[in-house]
Amino acid sequence: MLVFLQSFLFYNKNNESLITVSVYGAENFSALRCRTTRIEYIRRGQPDAGFPLFETESLKWPGFVEFDDVNGKVLTYSAQDSTYKVFDLKNYTLLYSVSDKNVQEIKIRTSSSVPLKILSIEDGTVLKSFSHLLHRNKKVDFIEQFNEKLLVKQEGENLQILDVRNFQLTEVSRTEFMTPSAFIFLYELQLFLTFRNRSVAVWNFRAGSINVSSILTGKCLAKIKSGNECKEKKAWKFQNTVAEALEDITALYYDEDRDEIYTGNRHGLVHVWSN
Repeated sequence: MLVFLQSFLFYNKNNESLITVSVYGAENFSALRCRTTRIEYIRRGQPDAGFPLFETESLKWPGFVEFDDVNGKVLTYSAQDSTYKVFDLKNYTLLYSVSDKNVQEIKIRTSSSVPLKILSIEDGTVLKSFSHLLHRNKKVDFIEQFNEKLLVKQEGENLQILDVRNFQLTEVSRTEFMTPSAFIFLYELQLFLTFRNRSVAVWNFRAGSINVSSILTGKCLAKIKSGNECKEKKAWKFQNTVAEALEDITALYYDEDRDEIYTGNRHGLVHVWSN
């Protein structure tokens, strides 16, 4: 007796398992059969140690099953009773179902923004309500609040630091700031610590500044910072902001004849600051 089998594989990173979805020739390839096997069982040479999934569901054509890796969900459709069901990919428990013959299609997607509210700790009144835009179909690694700063990190994206007072947005390159396993916020020092593997890093929210002081008295005569309306001559065709120009300065020179300050940063850009 010949048994024809077709199947595809899905790696479930939520619980380190391999899901197979198969159709059999004995059923005219019309019904989907799902099974999960933990990776550790496969490594032990025990591929039969898994168990079937969604046995109570009628997944005959045109029924289907879809796996949403981004949101950690499974969507099934039973054509027999026109019912969509959403399951949790971690433990395959049923979350909710949608039964409506008028529904033609369901799409699972990640929201393009996250709604946020800032409440008064004293009486709970809403001080500010806003939405922060997200990159579509990218997992949110974390959203942390530190005083007036909001830290948002998505998988494979730059760290975003939003000042909720004026909505000024600062980004830190994903190559410099990788998602940590834990945070410690030092509120009095306006610093925060990140822990990743065996490394600890210290971060602050301050952009750089250039201070001009008197040699005789040490008194600060002038300050160049990101909030200043100072005259900045852009370097060639690069049109970056004042805050960006003050980041990671590697060289500084003062021209007494022209009364100008020249700075260079790690990006290889030279900026001229004139009075």
